[in-house]
Amino acid sequence: MANPLSHLEDLAQQLVEGTFARILRARLQPIELARHIARAMEDGQVIGAQGQVVVPNIYQVFLHPDDLAALQDYRDALQDELVRYVADLARRAGATMPGRPRVYLQPNSAVTLRRVRVEARLQ
Repeated sequence: MANPLSHLEDLAQQLVEGTFARILRARLQPIELARHIARAMEDGQVIGAQGQVVVPNIYQVFLHPDDLAALQDYRDALQDELVRYVADLARRAGATMPGRPRVYLQPNSAVTLRRVRVEARLQ
């Protein structure tokens, strides 16, 4: 049976992230990208043959074209900052990566405005 409190938390999150964001026409913030990347890192982790935690090193962050356009002036700097964030997050978690981390911000019209979709993979 699902936890009723969890359902209420989910509902509150949907209201905050969905309805209020649309009403206020809030701009997508870099911290939101970082949160989605962290979630993708956690979801993509595997346990290596020797028991070590291995996390993805490639992160494709898909944004609605309008959201990406709003970040365009500092896109390269933001990608660099997110790469440092990924490396630091993995280090603090005691995880390893198969190669140097990379983060790519890419447009995708299938992603709803002010939403983020991250695909993480090991390479």
